[in-house]
Amino acid sequence: MATDYDDVYFSVDNGLAESRYVFIEQNQLTERWQNHQTASYVIAETGFGTGLNFLAAWQHYQQFLETNPDTALTRLHFISFEKHPLSLNDLSQALKQWPELKEFGDQLIAFYPQIMTPGCHRIAFHHPVPITLDIWIGDVHHNLPEVPNISGGLVNSWFLDGFAPSKNPDMWTQKLFEGMAVLSAEDASLATFTAAGFVRRGLIEVGFDTQKAKGFGRKRDMLVGRFKQQTAPQSLNSRLYSRKGIRAGEDIAIIGAGIAGVSLAYALVKRGINVSLYEKNSAAALEASGNRQGAVYPLLSPNQPHVSEFFQHAFNYHHQVLAQLAQQQLEVEHDYCGLLQLAYNEKSQAKNLNIAQAGYPKNLVYPVDKATASELAGVSLDDEALFYPHAGWVNAKQCVQTILKAAEQSGLLSVHYEHELSEFELENKGCRLHLGSQVKQHNNIVFCQSHHLLNLPQAEQLPITPVRGQVSHIETTPQLSKLSKVLCYEGYLTPANQQQHCIGASYIRNDLSLELKANEAKSNLKAIRKCQPQPWNEQLKLANIPGRAATRCAVRDHFPLIGQLPNLEQLFSEQYQQQWQEVNPPSYGGVFVAIGFGSRGICSAPFATELLAAQLCNEPIPLKQSTLNCVHPHRFWNRRLVKNRPLALNYREFKNR
Repeated sequence: MATDYDDVYFSVDNGLAESRYVFIEQNQLTERWQNHQTASYVIAETGFGTGLNFLAAWQHYQQFLETNPDTALTRLHFISFEKHPLSLNDLSQALKQWPELKEFGDQLIAFYPQIMTPGCHRIAFHHPVPITLDIWIGDVHHNLPEVPNISGGLVNSWFLDGFAPSKNPDMWTQKLFEGMAVLSAEDASLATFTAAGFVRRGLIEVGFDTQKAKGFGRKRDMLVGRFKQQTAPQSLNSRLYSRKGIRAGEDIAIIGAGIAGVSLAYALVKRGINVSLYEKNSAAALEASGNRQGAVYPLLSPNQPHVSEFFQHAFNYHHQVLAQLAQQQLEVEHDYCGLLQLAYNEKSQAKNLNIAQAGYPKNLVYPVDKATASELAGVSLDDEALFYPHAGWVNAKQCVQTILKAAEQSGLLSVHYEHELSEFELENKGCRLHLGSQVKQHNNIVFCQSHHLLNLPQAEQLPITPVRGQVSHIETTPQLSKLSKVLCYEGYLTPANQQQHCIGASYIRNDLSLELKANEAKSNLKAIRKCQPQPWNEQLKLANIPGRAATRCAVRDHFPLIGQLPNLEQLFSEQYQQQWQEVNPPSYGGVFVAIGFGSRGICSAPFATELLAAQLCNEPIPLKQSTLNCVHPHRFWNRRLVKNRPLALNYREFKNR
């Protein structure tokens, strides 16, 4: 029973039968799937509740695949909007009502989001058959317009559920129906348990051909419909950030085998796409993704809500990726032991206070006093802190290698080491890649090689900056071995792993050198001693392998660059600057980027590359459109055009304005 609406989530006696009748049978899913000609099919639902409709559809999809092994439909997506998500405990109790769905319900419980922040939470299930679930948390009227659309409409079938119109009139509005129409593909089907007149009239008004059908059980009528009206013209916002996907059967080349490159490869092969991965080094993860212990926690900035939203969802998705790998017996060395963000000076105190007062869920972050921080850490601390209970550290190099192994198991990935890209050329059917003495041809290319992309003339003016970072490895001591949480200050210190701690990292802009530097090692040690002048850090000394240095790729607004590579020559042209409100921003066709992750690649790259994979395949994207705009490679120049400010001629001029 939902007390807010004085209505039930489901009927204990016949809830599953009703779900199958109303939403699966009346949407004619079997027939529609048999006639579907593309790989992806999208169902959208109002009201996730206990997940019953989702589980019923998932089970039906499994049965469909067993009887239709040659179907073109290989990827089912289920989008659900939920204002008041159930707790994991309540969900677990509810799903006990349907033992025949246990195989599916157990998977939902295993990967149900622990931290239910507003926005879209993606769960990519692999067993018993693949399906992707996007749960959009918040008011459907706010979230529906934020779902990134595709040309021709995203949604193929609607499950119009939720509490009865008489109990929940705030949901059943014309604004809801209008939002559904915008997202609907041609001939999208619709089914709903209600036959209320205002619902039928509202749906007809926005373009659904709607009729009454026999209701379930003792209910006389329900509504079914098909979408017949064309969607509205693109808005300026969607035109600026229009999606460019790949065509069926095309392959993709990825440049760079760090966390971004291998995560993208994994996301693409799971979608059945042939991928060639090129790496200039002799193995994967030999550059910025190669640290043995990297801190993993979300970047929160209450004054920049899109930053917080992106990194919260990235943090959740990172957890899911490692859990999914573990389910495949592919383990990554890690410890989500918790992380303390110390308030060690006035600036950090103000920042922590701002986050503490922003209303984030307590299982994401909460403030602790000095005594509690010390108790949590296992060592004495001088300052209060923010505690992130689900944060911790990950062996970054092993993470990359394990994701790569999972991708290789698909049989769709070929990996080529010691292949350094020197240039690329566009042709009618794709790209020519010059890799040393070899020339390779591919339909599409994605650059994931960090700051090395600046070596190509087409990309040399992108707003990214190489930043050197050196981490130090220190031997544990009897006192320091008690450290049980990651400490973050102006650097970070990890708990011991194999009798050593990682401490770092330096931050030197435009320094590409990779040798270890004594002054940076001293600075790393000095930072923790200055922040926490405690006995446990007085005897710190470097290990036999004292550390490693690598170059990160930073962007000034903290977001990565995800999407098509801008054609800056055309962008700076007078013609485009006169017509930018009527045309899409100029880009290189079939050429994409996934770069600019800074020091947070292990946390954010798997999610960011999932966004790009979804874009490439014209599938639902699990992020609000307004936040997705913030990762678009054109964003800096588009902001200047929107503000009627002149474009900078080059990156250095742009950066200095």
